[in-house]
Amino acid sequence: MAEQQEEFISNTLLKKIQELKNEKEQLARNYEQEEEFLTNDLSRKLFQVMCVFCLTVCHRCFIYNFLELHICNLMYGSISL
Repeated sequence: MAEQQEEFISNTLLKKIQELKNEKEQLARNYEQEEEFLTNDLSRKLFQVMCVFCLTVCHRCFIYNFLELHICNLMYGSISL
């Protein structure tokens, strides 16, 4: 009777250990997936910010060059490129 009880306790503990190992593995997979999602999301947002910055800089350069050309035209007459 005591042996059966010990075996039952042992089996119950082994089962619980296996459940905890499975849960740990699932948590690790979930963590990896979440980390990958956040990394990709952050990369996408950073790329968007960089695109906006580059477009802003390009737009400012275009305006600057446009104004510079027109100021030169006003000061020195028509300039052909």
